[in-house]
Amino acid sequence: MKRIVLPVLSFVILSAFAVQDNLKDRMLAAVSPYVASELKLDFNKKENELTIIEIDTLTEKKRLQLKGLALVEELEIDHQPFIELQRYAVNQYMQLYKIHPVASVRQEIDQAVREYDELQKKAEPLMKELQTVIDREKKADDTKFVAYSVKALLKRPRVNSANTIEIKTDTLGILVNKAFEVIEKKDFIKG
Repeated sequence: MKRIVLPVLSFVILSAFAVQDNLKDRMLAAVSPYVASELKLDFNKKENELTIIEIDTLTEKKRLQLKGLALVEELEIDHQPFIELQRYAVNQYMQLYKIHPVASVRQEIDQAVREYDELQKKAEPLMKELQTVIDREKKADDTKFVAYSVKALLKRPRVNSANTIEIKTDTLGILVNKAFEVIEKKDFIKG
């Protein structure tokens, strides 16, 4: 019995490593043309090198988490700073009105409040969508495969300001579907 179990176990372990190497090779073949076209690189040159570091499977739950992060980022960059500035402006006009209670300052307060409300209304659909995504993420499937998240290390030479060549490395995060085709993040999270 021991004679059979050890070779079978060894075969299974070696097969798992072979499948993993095969997956990295397939990912490299899928990702290389995309990276080459996006960054205008020639991988036929020895100095440009792309190495797959990590392959992770993404589930519906992870897709929704990525979508939520993208929505939070959009809110923080496109809406929140303007809302905060307008809130500050309203507060400043209120302070000024306490000192100088005149009609022109009151009109400025009313205008600032209207602009603040408009900014809030513009951000409201994103806030609702974010809440929907959070609710869906709590109930989402965390086992069903959706796509691969591939982390690749890109090495390429770069001439710096002193005209010396240094090797620049970048870690790239790329999404790949079941058919080993690169997909854009915005298309992936839209789903």
